[in-house]
Amino acid sequence: MLRQSTRLRSFSDRSRKACRLATFRHAPEVRRLLLRRYVEKLPLPLRFGWRWLSMLLYSKQRCAKWWTILTVAACSAILLSNTVYFDGGPPPHFLLEKGDRARDPWWLAAFYFHVLGASICLAAGTPLMFPQWTRLYPAWHRRLGYVYLNAVLWVAAPSGLALALAAKGGLWGTTGFTLAGALWWQTTWSGYRAIGRGDIIAHVRAMVRSYSWALSAPAFRAIQAVLFLFGLDDAPNYIISLWLSIAASVWLAESCLYRSRRSAMQFVVGQSPIAGVVSCTAR
Repeated sequence: MLRQSTRLRSFSDRSRKACRLATFRHAPEVRRLLLRRYVEKLPLPLRFGWRWLSMLLYSKQRCAKWWTILTVAACSAILLSNTVYFDGGPPPHFLLEKGDRARDPWWLAAFYFHVLGASICLAAGTPLMFPQWTRLYPAWHRRLGYVYLNAVLWVAAPSGLALALAAKGGLWGTTGFTLAGALWWQTTWSGYRAIGRGDIIAHVRAMVRSYSWALSAPAFRAIQAVLFLFGLDDAPNYIISLWLSIAASVWLAESCLYRSRRSAMQFVVGQSPIAGVVSCTAR
């Protein structure tokens, strides 16, 4: 009797597995349902896998994950290099080449405000560009958004505009830094106004542009290093790197928004009942 019940149980198990396999092969909806149930049992970092490493800026773009890794690495390098201005050691090379201007307390205050504000913008703004992180932690998205917003509007951009009046490179340098600072401030302010009136899509588009302007700093350093390797002199290198970084910021933001207009990327918006903020994903 026990042997017969064991046989029946093993036969029913085999039949159940065969039915599942047949269903899995021939019914896409059931296959997706079973896969979703399996994924929901995984821990959060494993649940999304490589999608965690894709920034909104590079959605539906080739090598998006590698561009994301490169962007995070460049921002980290900028943050580490900025610590030289606060470690109490000898004056950095940038301040030494400024000569008497580096001893002007007003210029020095604007410079340190700009370095500190830009560092805060890169540190706080980078997580905001990860849609999956925003969906999981909407309250933190709102907190870091306020940090980024105030750092740009009242610290980094205004001090950058003040420094642009005496920028290296003469008229071309002053024009480039003034343009970058003004557009950075304007796009950030537009994103703030958009979220205030509940226009989620306009908020996302404006903040994509704003963060792209924040990335002009690591882009400027990277382009400058490459041109130095090609033996370009310091003076033309500085101006060319400045304007190429501006062009790179514009291209990065507008190409992302162009893909969204072409329906290659859609913003899926959901209101957070806890934090009162939006969460966006790129499809």
